[in-house]
Amino acid sequence: MSKPSTFVFVGHAVLTLVISVASSMLSEKIFKDLKQYKGWALVLLFPFLDSLVSFLFHAANNILSKNKTDKPFTRNEHLLSFFCGFLYSISIFLASYAKRFITSPISTTLSSSRVLLAMPMSILTKGRKKNQPGTFFGYSPAELGVSLLLFVGLLALLLPSNKSTQPSEPINWFGVLLMFLSVNISCLFDELQSLLLKSGLSSSLVLRNNMMSSTFFIFLFMLILGTLPDTVKMIKENPQTFSLWGVMLIVNVLSQVLVVELKVRFGIWWKNIVTSLRKCISVLMSIIVFKHPVSMQQGVGLFIVFSSTFWGGHVEMNRGKPKQVKPEKGTNMKKTK
Repeated sequence: MSKPSTFVFVGHAVLTLVISVASSMLSEKIFKDLKQYKGWALVLLFPFLDSLVSFLFHAANNILSKNKTDKPFTRNEHLLSFFCGFLYSISIFLASYAKRFITSPISTTLSSSRVLLAMPMSILTKGRKKNQPGTFFGYSPAELGVSLLLFVGLLALLLPSNKSTQPSEPINWFGVLLMFLSVNISCLFDELQSLLLKSGLSSSLVLRNNMMSSTFFIFLFMLILGTLPDTVKMIKENPQTFSLWGVMLIVNVLSQVLVVELKVRFGIWWKNIVTSLRKCISVLMSIIVFKHPVSMQQGVGLFIVFSSTFWGGHVEMNRGKPKQVKPEKGTNMKKTK
């Protein structure tokens, strides 16, 4: 199989960015149009549709790529997958609820800084080696530098600035706490899901089962809280908005397909770079289109966060590569005839 050309990669990356940013803009517009509904219906409907669409996508992918040699789930793996679905449902529910209190640029930036929570979560679940020379719990100075930059960027983004000279929207700390909890739970979900994937299970089966469990739990939350009548009423009162929601779901599926294809054809590193760039563009477009006021201090914080995210991608690409050692002078041997 020949290696894809640069032209193919650029075209694929640009199309992925356009589709993904369009999905993000549509999501923010829909949530803004329906924000007057203060009950749990809107908060739960967003994550329910997200899980349902992801489940349908991975189920279809599993059917199309069905392999009889796929390893079956054991009882413990089924339980772990069920728990992963529960964690994912809680994570996206908290992220949806946080949108009531913080703007989309703030929530997107906070989700981009997940490495700060992923590092301690990785130490707890994977048991990073403590005795490696030149590292701290197995993390290199470059990885620690990325985390430090992210922390500085978040401080600049969240701490109050001089409102008289730098107008900006006030930060709701309850919303920030909800988003941090969402990211924290999402990190735990990723770590546990990686354990399932490393056990030899098919990725399409794991993702399908996890999303099916997540859809079940969110629907259960909707039944317990009694939001189904309010959801139906909200749909009847806003037919145009929910028509736009249908378009967003189609665009979201296309975005998932393109991201998966990007990872398969060009590798995980380029996939991470493109998704990081997508978040950066989504934040800029949200500020411009929806006119979110951003102070100079917050702008610097956004720049630091996304710069460290790209640096983190470069560090991740070079992790594990053997260092090339230059031969010392006088060690080259002459060729013999």
